[in-house]
Amino acid sequence: MKKLIVLGIIATMVMGLAVAASAQIDATWAVQLRAYNGAATPNATGTLTVGTRVGASDGWSTAGAEDSAYPAYTGVPGVILSTLLPADQRVNKDQRAPLGENETKVWDLVMFCVGGAPQTMRLDGWLPAIATLQEGGNLRVWLQDSQGNVLWEVPYNTSGAQGTPTFSKTFAYDGTPINLQLVASTVAPVEVPEPGSMLAMFSGLVGLVGFGIRRRK
Repeated sequence: MKKLIVLGIIATMVMGLAVAASAQIDATWAVQLRAYNGAATPNATGTLTVGTRVGASDGWSTAGAEDSAYPAYTGVPGVILSTLLPADQRVNKDQRAPLGENETKVWDLVMFCVGGAPQTMRLDGWLPAIATLQEGGNLRVWLQDSQGNVLWEVPYNTSGAQGTPTFSKTFAYDGTPINLQLVASTVAPVEVPEPGSMLAMFSGLVGLVGFGIRRRK
């Protein structure tokens, strides 16, 4: 009987941890980025959308409008784009298939001004309200420079808009395109116990202590 009680307590603890670990990875989320030149002028259709969605592929495809390209440039605005495809690389929407466990996907991005240099560029970023990043499933998304320095850790459960970005950074532009990467990964996460798993573990420990006390009596 005592062995059954101990096994029951252990099973409860394991089940609690399993529930915490089985949180689903977001299938659909999106990050939007917009570049501005020194005069704070963006491209007329200059918002870049990157992320994942159900049914999308990792290659260039216009099926279901999962990817799309910029029209012809006008004026001297700031531009940020994905280098996925087509040949002219004017991609302003690059959505991939959802990530699985222990997977990393990288979006190679290029930012530049159509006009002259040197000047200062600004990059804003946010998550649209309909596609925010949910905490859980070990999914982490961040923006980094060409040296791998993290510029923006995309926040969970936080949305913004063009006029209210959650990220903004200035860059010195000398005429050389600025290379950036958006990275999404479910590899080697930093585990933070969820309330449910902590409660299960605490309950199990209390039960073991109580069992020990009864046994000593």
